Amino acid sequence: MAADPMTTAPAFALAPGVSFARLPFGGGVLVNATTLAVAECDQQHRQYVDVLLTGVGPDAGHELRRFAGDLVRQGWLAFHERND
Repeated sequence: MAADPMTTAPAFALAPGVSFARLPFGGGVLVNATTLAVAECDQQHRQYVDVLLTGVGPDAGHELRRFAGDLVRQGWLAFHERND
């Protein structure tokens, strides 16, 4: 069964100094310009990063929330300041 699409304001932004490159054949790479740390993402995790940054996409439930928490704890993502 397909997950319901999620269309909300993004709750996350890339942490300061972090960029995300989407690779042309799937996957992506997070790069921290300050520490020179690099993290590769497979296609599924690239989609999760896209959902977290845009607020649009399938809601993968617990797995997406766990992945988001891991990225925040590791310094790749930060909570997005909302002005609703």
